[in-house]
Amino acid sequence: MAGGCKLHAAFQVAMKVNAALVLGLLFLSATIVRADTSDLGYEADFDVFDE
Repeated sequence: MAGGCKLHAAFQVAMKVNAALVLGLLFLSATIVRADTSDLGYEADFDVFDE
């Protein structure tokens, strides 16, 4: 029974770590996409001003 409890606790920890990693990756990719679109937006604005 004790081994089962340890396994269950380890599984819960692994799930929390996994969820944190997934959320971190989503946040990272979201900021990267936002940076890319903002860069493109600025370039487009400059192109309009140059013309």
